This record gives sequence, structure tokens and C-alpha cells, in this order.
Amino acid sequence: MHENQYVHQARLASDYNSMKQITGNVISWRGTPEADPANRVFPERYTITYNILAPTIRGDSRHHVIEIDCSSPNYPRQAPAARITTPVVRHPHFYDDGNICLGGFPLEESVAELCVRLARFLQYDPDVINMRSAASSASMEWYRSNRNRLPMDRSELPRLGEVPGFKLKKRQSPPVQEQVSGGITVKRRSSS
Repeated sequence: MHENQYVHQARLASDYNSMKQITGNVISWRGTPEADPANRVFPERYTITYNILAPTIRGDSRHHVIEIDCSSPNYPRQAPAARITTPVVRHPHFYDDGNICLGGFPLEESVAELCVRLARFLQYDPDVINMRSAASSASMEWYRSNRNRLPMDRSELPRLGEVPGFKLKKRQSPPVQEQVSGGITVKRRSSS
């Protein structure tokens, strides 16, 4: 198996195990039907249903369906694609055609963590809205004009913990050592 294929398959397994932490009535999900985790065939696509009150182009709704696609052989180095399949939410990060601007995808973010972040989008959490990067200028204008009525829903979202053996660790930089040589301070990263 090629290294990229190995990384891709290992990440799909990790994502599936992280998704098992999402339970309750606010977020529900299902993987692609051809997935068979018992035989190490893990979902490449997820359909996520959110029970969160949010404004859409057709009025306020409590039912939103988002598809997350991790099928690219370059995933996780390449971000997954996310698209809403129900009426588009009036949100600065939702394109008019239903695609969703993720605003970056940290390599260590699991699909389960992305699902919770998308729920925070639907709740208009100011910590996940980038006012300088709008996917839809019309939705950004709507958002600016209607901030007083948001968030419409403050349902408690799932809290995700570590999945033993599957959590990617964040890379830590080695400590910096300073050395003075001829009056000039040189900073070097130690290799330990």
C-alpha cells in the first residue's frame, strides 16, 4: 500500500471512531452505505443531520443536512468538502450554491470535531465566524443586519474526548536554545 493510501485509510478509521462519540438529538449521522467497519472499510462520506434552529433562504428551520466528503486520496492533507443539501443557511460561511467554506482545516481536526464546528456555525458562535472571509456577500449583509436575533438556538453540543489509539497528536516545536557568539545571539531549535 502506498504511503498516501495508508495515511488516508488510517485517517478514515480514526474519523469513524471519533464519529461514534456523537450521540444525542442535536446531531445525528450516517456513513456511506458501502462502508463496512467490521471489514476495515470505513466511510469516506458522512451525512450529518442537525436539529438546530437557524435561518435559511426559505425561512427559519430546525432541520439541516450537511454532507462531508473525505473521499479525496489526498485527505487529510486536503480538506474534506462540505455541502448543505437542505435550504441554504443565511450564514457568512455558506455559499449560495450550498457549499460551505470551512475557513481552514487543521490536519488534526477529526470529522467529528468538524461536525461540531459546523453545528457552531449554525448557532452563529462568534468564535468560528470570520468576518473578513465571506463565502456569500448577501449572507454576510443579512448577518450584519440581523445579529440582534442570533443565535436562535443554544442547544448543548456534543463534547468530544480522545479516542484511544486514534487521536492525532498536535505537533510540538522543540525548545529554542540561545547561544551568544561574537556578540550575536543565535537561536537554534534543539533536536531532542
